[in-house]
Amino acid sequence: MEKKIFIVGMGEGISMGVVIRFANEGYKPVMFARNIETLDGLRKILANENIEAEVYQMDSSDQETIINSLELAVEEQGVPEVFIYNAANIRKTCILKETFDSLIHDFKVNVAGAVISASFMVDKMKQYGKGSIIFTGGGLSMYPNNEYGSLSIGKAGIKNLTQSMAQAVENTGVKIGTVTICGFVSKEDKMYNPTSIAEQYWKLHSTMSNGSDIDY
Repeated sequence: MEKKIFIVGMGEGISMGVVIRFANEGYKPVMFARNIETLDGLRKILANENIEAEVYQMDSSDQETIINSLELAVEEQGVPEVFIYNAANIRKTCILKETFDSLIHDFKVNVAGAVISASFMVDKMKQYGKGSIIFTGGGLSMYPNNEYGSLSIGKAGIKNLTQSMAQAVENTGVKIGTVTICGFVSKEDKMYNPTSIAEQYWKLHSTMSNGSDIDY
């Protein structure tokens, strides 16, 4: 198993902090997102920090794209030691204003994409008898907000998914957990900045027992 970290839902916030934190421990980042131009830009930023990264385009709302992208990445990069699902569709819309289609679309990204991609990685990691899968959770799973109703549902799904999938991988050596972020992420916030949050991902990976959940 390669000392690499795959991260789905790559962006400038939490995921960039996580990538840098793990890179400092010798992990090569392999990054996935829908917009390839954004990924290329982030790769250049990391290169300026002497961090080599690989990028792959992925639409987390589409099962075929998820599988194809992960298959190609594993073929070219090997099976990673760490897999992080950080994709989410964040919209400020009152739950009473949601539509059937909007809820279904969000669920695809916020929960279904996590199930499909993590299940794929479990099959690969089981061959080595080890691996960490970490989902990005949120305080909305415990304290729903009607203005972010769809995301609240999605984060509740992630918390539930962590426990059910942890049961499914018992005795395989693969460990599954979640970092539940109970605040709004901002580079200026002393607690909820990407660097501090990234430390929780490293802590979870380093000490994780199956089904662990860090509330931060």
